Amino acid sequence: MKLEINLNDTVEVVLSKFGAKIYNDWWNDPDFNWRTTELSAKKTGDKLRAQLWHLMQVFGPHIHLGGNAPFELCSIVIEKDIS
Repeated sequence: MKLEINLNDTVEVVLSKFGAKIYNDWWNDPDFNWRTTELSAKKTGDKLRAQLWHLMQVFGPHIHLGGNAPFELCSIVIEKDIS
Protein backbone atom coordinates (compact mmCIF):
# COMPACT_ATOMS: atom_id res chain seq x y z
CA MET A 1 0.00 0.00 0.00
CA LYS A 2 1.17 3.49 -0.79
CA LEU A 3 0.00 6.57 1.06
CA GLU A 4 0.41 9.94 -0.57
CA ILE A 5 0.97 12.79 1.86
CA ASN A 6 1.07 16.51 1.27
CA LEU A 7 3.16 19.11 3.08
CA ASN A 8 -0.11 20.81 4.00
CA ASP A 9 -1.53 17.69 5.68
CA THR A 10 -2.19 18.03 9.38
CA VAL A 11 -0.02 15.92 11.66
CA GLU A 12 0.11 15.36 15.39
CA VAL A 13 3.06 14.49 17.63
CA VAL A 14 3.65 14.12 21.34
CA LEU A 15 6.68 16.15 22.32
CA SER A 16 9.59 14.63 24.20
CA LYS A 17 11.61 16.79 26.61
CA PHE A 18 14.03 17.48 23.75
CA GLY A 19 11.16 18.33 21.38
CA ALA A 20 9.55 20.72 23.87
CA LYS A 21 12.88 22.54 24.26
CA ILE A 22 13.28 22.85 20.48
CA TYR A 23 9.74 24.14 20.08
CA ASN A 24 10.02 26.63 22.94
CA ASP A 25 13.37 27.93 21.69
CA TRP A 26 11.69 28.47 18.31
CA TRP A 27 8.62 30.03 19.96
CA ASN A 28 10.75 32.46 22.03
CA ASP A 29 12.90 33.52 19.08
CA PRO A 30 12.60 37.33 18.83
CA ASP A 31 12.52 37.06 15.02
CA PHE A 32 9.38 34.93 15.21
CA ASN A 33 6.54 37.35 14.58
CA TRP A 34 3.56 35.39 13.30
CA ARG A 35 2.15 33.84 16.45
CA THR A 36 -1.39 32.56 16.35
CA THR A 37 -3.75 31.32 19.05
CA GLU A 38 -3.19 27.73 17.86
CA LEU A 39 0.55 27.95 18.51
CA SER A 40 1.86 28.39 22.03
CA ALA A 41 4.72 27.33 24.27
CA LYS A 42 4.80 23.58 24.98
CA LYS A 43 6.02 21.20 27.66
CA THR A 44 7.10 17.55 27.68
CA GLY A 45 4.17 15.28 26.84
CA ASP A 46 2.15 18.00 25.12
CA LYS A 47 0.55 17.19 21.79
CA LEU A 48 1.42 19.44 18.91
CA ARG A 49 -0.96 19.54 15.97
CA ALA A 50 0.30 21.39 12.90
CA GLN A 51 0.80 21.15 9.18
CA LEU A 52 3.64 18.85 8.11
CA TRP A 53 5.65 21.73 6.61
CA HIS A 54 5.59 23.48 10.01
CA LEU A 55 6.87 20.36 11.77
CA MET A 56 9.67 20.14 9.21
CA GLN A 57 10.52 23.83 9.62
CA VAL A 58 10.81 23.67 13.40
CA PHE A 59 12.25 20.20 14.00
CA GLY A 60 13.99 19.29 10.72
CA PRO A 61 17.38 20.82 11.58
CA HIS A 62 17.44 18.81 14.84
CA ILE A 63 16.64 15.37 13.42
CA HIS A 64 19.48 13.07 12.42
CA LEU A 65 20.55 9.44 12.63
CA GLY A 66 21.30 8.49 16.24
CA GLY A 67 20.11 11.83 17.61
CA ASN A 68 17.58 12.54 20.32
CA ALA A 69 13.99 12.16 19.16
CA PRO A 70 11.82 15.28 19.48
CA PHE A 71 8.66 13.12 19.46
CA GLU A 72 7.62 10.34 21.82
CA LEU A 73 8.16 6.93 20.19
CA CYS A 74 9.47 8.82 17.12
CA SER A 75 5.84 8.85 15.93
CA ILE A 76 4.09 11.31 13.64
CA VAL A 77 0.37 10.77 13.16
CA ILE A 78 -0.92 11.97 9.80
CA GLU A 79 -4.56 13.06 9.72
CA LYS A 80 -5.63 11.79 6.34
CA ASP A 81 -8.84 10.33 5.00
CA ILE A 82 -7.74 7.32 2.96
CA SER A 83 -11.18 6.07 1.99
